[in-house]
Amino acid sequence: MLKSREFSLRRGSEIFAWGALAALFLIVLALELPAPLRAATIEFLFVVAAYLLITFRFLFPRWNYLPRLVYATLLIDALIVGVLNLLLGEQISNFEFFFIPLILTSAVIADWRGTLFLAFFAAGVDFFIEPGMLLSNSSALANQILISGAFFFTALIAIGLVAHIRRRARESADATVRAAESERQSRADAEKSARQWQIINAVGLRVQQETGATPIFEMIGAELKALNLECLIALWDEPGKTLRVDYLSMAQTLQKYLERLAGISLRDFRIKIADLKEYQEMLATRRAQFAITSEDSLRRVHPTLSMPIIRQIFEMANAHRRIIAPLIANDQVIGVFRVWGNDLEENDVPAMTALAQHIAIALENARLYRDARRRLAQVTTLYEFSRAIAATLDPAELGARAIQALESFLAYQSGAILLVDADN
Repeated sequence: MLKSREFSLRRGSEIFAWGALAALFLIVLALELPAPLRAATIEFLFVVAAYLLITFRFLFPRWNYLPRLVYATLLIDALIVGVLNLLLGEQISNFEFFFIPLILTSAVIADWRGTLFLAFFAAGVDFFIEPGMLLSNSSALANQILISGAFFFTALIAIGLVAHIRRRARESADATVRAAESERQSRADAEKSARQWQIINAVGLRVQQETGATPIFEMIGAELKALNLECLIALWDEPGKTLRVDYLSMAQTLQKYLERLAGISLRDFRIKIADLKEYQEMLATRRAQFAITSEDSLRRVHPTLSMPIIRQIFEMANAHRRIIAPLIANDQVIGVFRVWGNDLEENDVPAMTALAQHIAIALENARLYRDARRRLAQVTTLYEFSRAIAATLDPAELGARAIQALESFLAYQSGAILLVDADN
């Protein structure tokens, strides 16, 4: 489209220039000019024709319409108009005003300095055509001053209009870019929100099917990674005081590198609630919180880490923007769900809160399943033990079967039954 536009502009300008030159030829032929002046004018018009041929057929196509090249042609055009004014000024009145289109064109392609210089250049060319007459005739000098003033006035008006048009065009372009960016951002936010709720729905279905929490955690981590997010699930190590990390979605290689960098092991790492004000507020209100984590917060947890190491950890883990949400089961806070990433926003809090609720349900289901299995194992053991000892009345055999049942169902390596000796 740009090349087509440039081609149309060049072709239109060329047609206009050749048409104007042809009109000048006709005007010169129609005017009653002295033979020497007519011959000189026609020769000059042939020179102008050669100039147009070189400009449109060689310079412009080769240099691809450089603004400086176009501006230089305007200066040459001002000289051409001055010469034509010298040749035809007595026969065509107000020939000087042919400078006006050049000044207007300059305002379009050049800045205000270039436009004012062209106006000054045009006034100088027009002034030095007949300096003797202007200096000896006060009325002619006053008229020339008025013409020069018209040139500068036209330049100022053109500069103001072009600046206004450019400003409005720039504002319109900026508004279009902002609208497009806003639409793109809205579409991205909608897609991101849809993806988040899709994850939440999938987790809700898995919670109903899975009896263990680990598969659900791994699915959540994988889905969040698709959104360029990482997550951490921490449960109470000492209720109300410290949390231990039960799941971390970060890649094992990166996790091991950060552990070596920080000089700590994730297995031994504990989150101290007393050192983190945001955790205290979250646990007090039982509401998820969005924040941009500062490097000082990690420094408070690990005062031995240097600031360069802390900055490297934050940069590699993308841990500045985060959401922390409480894990609540049976109206008790059982842990914390933390999500972080550069794409995280405050409007993601509802989705992450819902995800934390599903995680808490998964943990509670896993606990109930473990408790049910333990009770079942206990009941089975008691039943098998009772059946084993009920099969005989011999005290020696009864003791042997009891010991054998206990060793089998309770996974003990050895056992003994001690009887009271009434005599001793």
